Amino acid sequence: TYPGVKVHIDKVRRQTLEKGFVQGIFGRARRFYGIKYLQDYEREEALRQAVNSMIQGSASDITLAALGNLDNQPKQYQLKIRPVLTVHDQILFEVPNSFLLSVYPPHFQNLFFCF
Repeated sequence: TYPGVKVHIDKVRRQTLEKGFVQGIFGRARRFYGIKYLQDYEREEALRQAVNSMIQGSASDITLAALGNLDNQPKQYQLKIRPVLTVHDQILFEVPNSFLLSVYPPHFQNLFFCF
């Protein structure tokens, strides 16, 4: 359904076989030593891990960059929005209800107060 995804996965697999490592969008690398010399089933597992590492590693890098940019938010928000936890590529914030209601229009409130 998404032809670009298949093309990208094939590109990551090909580059991993050629270079022996995969890089995320910010350049962090994961090496796969001896990938060319593995048995077929071991090579396929390593290539699956390479694609997964690139995707999840890039998501993690973006999440960390977003956390780093919290200091750049406007001063009136800095004391009200506090990151509590990261889970994979998501950030959980603690936000006072009064602040949330003043920032988001009423049609977004259903997204935040769904229970």
